[in-house]
Amino acid sequence: MLWLKKKTRLRNKIIIHSFFSQLAWKVLGWAILGVGLALCGGFFGNKEFISQDIFGKVYQTLTRSQGQSLHKFFLGENLSDRQNLLLYALVFIWIIILLNIIVLLINLGLRLRDKYIENNKFYLHNGGIFFLNSLARIASYVVLTLCFISAQTLILILLFISFYTWFSAKTFNKPQTENFLLWQDPLVRKIVICSTVVILLLPFVYDRVETARQQISEQASEDSFSKIGNLIKNLVNSVPLVKVIFDSLTELSSFIHWIVLIWFIRTVILNRISEYSDFWKDVDKITKQATDFKQFYYYQKLLSEASITSSKPDIPTQVKKLIILGDYGFLQITPRFLKKEYLERELKKQEHEDILREFSNKIKKIIEFINFLPSHLNPTGNNQYLQREANFLTFCLFNEFQSSEEIEHTKQLILTS
Repeated sequence: MLWLKKKTRLRNKIIIHSFFSQLAWKVLGWAILGVGLALCGGFFGNKEFISQDIFGKVYQTLTRSQGQSLHKFFLGENLSDRQNLLLYALVFIWIIILLNIIVLLINLGLRLRDKYIENNKFYLHNGGIFFLNSLARIASYVVLTLCFISAQTLILILLFISFYTWFSAKTFNKPQTENFLLWQDPLVRKIVICSTVVILLLPFVYDRVETARQQISEQASEDSFSKIGNLIKNLVNSVPLVKVIFDSLTELSSFIHWIVLIWFIRTVILNRISEYSDFWKDVDKITKQATDFKQFYYYQKLLSEASITSSKPDIPTQVKKLIILGDYGFLQITPRFLKKEYLERELKKQEHEDILREFSNKIKKIIEFINFLPSHLNPTGNNQYLQREANFLTFCLFNEFQSSEEIEHTKQLILTS
């Protein structure tokens, strides 16, 4: 009994250490990003830094354009506007940090209460945690968009995304938690690409429009001004919408940035709703797969009792073997680790005689574990939450477990909890 208590304390310490080490890295990363954005935004007295048009100089060199500034195509019309937008970005960063802390505490409490569930996907798809993570994800997209106020903040956020992507790929990121602003996230890539296209494409359009306007003005002073030229001039000056577009093309970039952000926020909301419902649908329908698998077990049991080493095996045995190992449906519902161990690898010649018996024993243990879960976790069958836990562990059995040892490990955790 004392040994079990020590083992439980050790497990709890490992879980607590894992969660808080991840939280420390996340808070540190977002805090560094906030300090960097404040530094780039001139909140420490270096206002000239945010006013530098780095991309504009590159653009002038590549296009040989004189006096063209890309800075006006970023978010914000002037330094004051850009600092206000940057202040909003800092507020959203603190919201993300706060949400990470709340999610960790809830997740940790659930993990310590349910001592037999070690796969954190179950808790990440808890309704409250999933909702808070969704808010944090949306907030991260807002921060990313607000960082398009200058070349300096854009470079900083791209470096941060690269760091976060590196962090999420590390092995010490266990148990699994949600990370935001990763290059693997398609919406992050789309926001970066769309906003960058706006910044780089609009200047070319703006140059062409300005050139056209100058040509129209020059021709207007000449007697040879054509009727088509007069038509274009009158169209530009008389139609309010066209005149506004011509006169305010640089302001159009800010409008497009916000449209892109709103569109992708809508996309992430729809994707998150679908992801949440699909996950629990897969968990809830696992009982049918488990039932089908148990039905195949009875065929397997008969096969294991038959004489398979005889030089003249009976026809029923051959038929059973064909049913068990040749049925496509059976291959589809078999646990992944069992498929890898017995059905997806080449067998050595000396393994042929015993492999079927071993396979039968493994299936028997799996069936026992499937029957064990509801009888111990939800014996009355009336607790919906406990039934969901049993379904999730069955789901892990078929999709997440890497070996049969995990079955015994999970069984012991349930018995000692």
